[in-house]
Amino acid sequence: MQLYYSIVCVQIKIFYEIIKNPPKEKIIHAVGEKRLSRFELGKIIKNLIKSKAEIVPIEANFKDLSLSQSDFIKKIQTKSFEEYLHHILKK
Repeated sequence: MQLYYSIVCVQIKIFYEIIKNPPKEKIIHAVGEKRLSRFELGKIIKNLIKSKAEIVPIEANFKDLSLSQSDFIKKIQTKSFEEYLHHILKK
């Protein structure tokens, strides 16, 4: 099963603009312009930063890991969700 998503930072900016300047539409589908799997996003980032890392696709049964951080992420996440939001919205 391949999972697709759009990047959260894009969605945060969209929500900010909707709240700041409410549109007339009652239903808004806030997504980016690309449908990406995590694998595809990894390949794009790898190419942009010219990394030699190997990105390997795997098939996995879906398990909600949205709040299960790896130790690596726990180490590099230096701000709370709210602090990241504040930083993104200040731009």
